Amino acid sequence: MNDGVRIVGINFEWHNPHTSSKMARAVRAKNITEVKRLLKQGVSPDIPDNRGYTTLHEASRSDDTLEILRVLTSSGAYIEHKTVDGETPLFVACSNSSEKIVEFFLKCSCLVNNANIDSVTPLHIACSKRNYNIIKMLIKAGANLNAKDNDQFTPLFYAIQFENPTAVKVLLEAGCDPETRDFFSRSPLQFSCMVGNLEIFDILIEHLGLSKKLVNQQTLDGWTLLMEAVQFKNYNIAEKLISYGADTSLVDSRGMLALHLAAHCNRTDCLELIIRHTPKDVIERYATAKETLTHTRSLPVLLIDKNMFDGLKLLFEYGVSDEVLSCPAKMGDNLVSPVSFLLLHGNNIDQNEKGKYLELFLSKEALKDPIYNDANVSVTRSVDAAIRSHRIDHKNCNCEQLLTMLLNEGVDPDVPLCFRIPQPRTKIPQPFINAMDNCFIRGLCLLLAHSNSVEPEDLLTYFIERLFHPNYGWNEKEEDLLKFLVWTSTDFKAAYPLFTELATSAPANILPKILPLHEMVKTKALKVQSLKHLSRLSIRRQVCTASMWHDTKEFRRALKSLTLPRALIDFLSYHELLSYTN
Repeated sequence: MNDGVRIVGINFEWHNPHTSSKMARAVRAKNITEVKRLLKQGVSPDIPDNRGYTTLHEASRSDDTLEILRVLTSSGAYIEHKTVDGETPLFVACSNSSEKIVEFFLKCSCLVNNANIDSVTPLHIACSKRNYNIIKMLIKAGANLNAKDNDQFTPLFYAIQFENPTAVKVLLEAGCDPETRDFFSRSPLQFSCMVGNLEIFDILIEHLGLSKKLVNQQTLDGWTLLMEAVQFKNYNIAEKLISYGADTSLVDSRGMLALHLAAHCNRTDCLELIIRHTPKDVIERYATAKETLTHTRSLPVLLIDKNMFDGLKLLFEYGVSDEVLSCPAKMGDNLVSPVSFLLLHGNNIDQNEKGKYLELFLSKEALKDPIYNDANVSVTRSVDAAIRSHRIDHKNCNCEQLLTMLLNEGVDPDVPLCFRIPQPRTKIPQPFINAMDNCFIRGLCLLLAHSNSVEPEDLLTYFIERLFHPNYGWNEKEEDLLKFLVWTSTDFKAAYPLFTELATSAPANILPKILPLHEMVKTKALKVQSLKHLSRLSIRRQVCTASMWHDTKEFRRALKSLTLPRALIDFLSYHELLSYTN
């Protein structure tokens, strides 16, 4: 069979001469004389190659080999032989639009509904081609119009999928079921909304008869025709459905509207079409935070995820409520506001473009750092998201700019407090902890300058404790961070003795890292601190004590209200930190 050639492995490509018999090669070469000679020698026409192809399959690929096909069948070739994929010669002929071959097989009374291993029949495959005579011949020969493949697709679905409007007409005229359902319980009409061929859509509508019930049909999961059209960005079909009375208030099994899909389809024209025809009360019902939130119903988050800034502006201009605009996404066990999602997960948006998005959100007070009523999950706050978006290896990033925008708009850097370290000496807000973990020193400068409760000494003490925690992960940036904390701190009464105490019992493996850091704290602690910085610390502590009787957020306002020169107020507020460089 291989003409004495040694084969290493198997090549399944049909044109490889070493995996085909002489008979198959003769058929492929259209050499009828050689075919007859081999048959006369007693060579069987039914010997398959490694694909299961017999000479009859080879001859079915083109009308040019019809005479060879006649010779083979007259010699007893089996016309129902299946390949390893379950394809008969008739199936191969339909796949290659070999009209004369198909006609010949049908005259030989072959099994017209013999399907392959995926339950695809010759009529299925013919409807994916554009030879309408073959389709008509198969139907006339008794092909099952409603045969279903493994995906529950009938030939009508194939005609729709391959955008074959004439085949759709032929099947409908022949009496196929136009309301059958596929594996996902989609009808042919719904499938056409996904494919997006307007001519086929119109043919089906005309055949079925236009009605509101028809255009608002839903799958078992609640998907509508409009949802399919929008999901696959088929604006023309979506527009027609709207004109036919498509109900934009229908939701799927997850509680999602067509509007949600429009917000995630990356087509502003589709979004504009759907939002203009969706009642505001429907949007309020299905696009706001709910305690049972299981899917992303947040329109702003969906728009951010697809980098649809024009779509986001459109949503703002439409006049929806702040509850819609602040609706969070659920990420694991956390609720993430649109602002936090932008900062942490807006990976499709260029870093420099994020400022444009953030500016839009900061134009509304309720969107800056929203708090949600779901007590069962934690909330990723805006400032914390800005801090976490920074990475140790970030260079020339705009993380500082985005954090500055938030803080200048009055977003509180002092929430949430952290209680993760066992018996902490000081309660430190999570943004400060994350900034230290990422060695985001510029971020720490901004946080300290806007904090109502945190002093550099608090951070220094906390960081020293953190160094000795069993789960602490060293990042080789500890020296830079400690240098900053030592530079900003004035009172070392707590930090230095604590560091000394912990260092004496430190594991041997971290001592080489600990000792230089301890020396840095010791050097600064043993120096006489400047009267200027001691006075600042004393004044801040007094103002803090007085203001906390009223509100912890009063501290910075109380500082600014002191009857002192502006330069001195700035000094008391740590404004010199804003010019700190590593």
